[in-house]
Amino acid sequence: MPVISEFEKLARRHGVKLFPPTGVSVEECALAVGEIVGHGSVKSASRINSMVVVFVDSTDKADQLVVAGVVMNGALMLVFFLSNLAKKVVVSNVPPIFKNNMLLQELSRHGRMVSLMRSIPLGSKSPLLSHVVSFRRQVSMVPNNDKEGLNMALHFRVDDFDYTFFVTTDSLKCFGCGKEGHVIWSCPYGTEARRPANPPVSAAPARRRQ
Repeated sequence: MPVISEFEKLARRHGVKLFPPTGVSVEECALAVGEIVGHGSVKSASRINSMVVVFVDSTDKADQLVVAGVVMNGALMLVFFLSNLAKKVVVSNVPPIFKNNMLLQELSRHGRMVSLMRSIPLGSKSPLLSHVVSFRRQVSMVPNNDKEGLNMALHFRVDDFDYTFFVTTDSLKCFGCGKEGHVIWSCPYGTEARRPANPPVSAAPARRRQ
């Protein structure tokens, strides 16, 4: 039986990419990656145009690098999958009284988180309101079905009030008419279409916030 080398076991999923500042060597990038996953786990590295590609010995460690990032010259640098597995997920209609952990717990049923969740700024043109955030939050995740995005609704009942949050990936999708390119509140197909009759629903039961 032929012996399979450790390099033959590697797949594209084991690779990550970094975009280091000018003057930073491949060796420095590999050392920074090793600080996170262990230097023995770094198996191959090379510069390709403006990025440095590093292969590690397990997909779990590739996930760890994308979540943690690496420190280069005292600054945190983002790390990306070599394959674009992660999708930007936006949760809309979420008031600030809801904690990120509640949303992440529900989203984790549909994939693996690879970033922290953050609030999306309102985008006000006035500097006086630059600190104000919208009712939307964003997180990067690898869906269980990586060929499809997430387009669904999450339902919660808190303090005797019902809340519905809309989850989308990448493109906008209307939960009223089902068409892409706009959201339900700006649906051009009339009042009836703006009523979210049967959006896809998370399998999780409604729960009361403690």
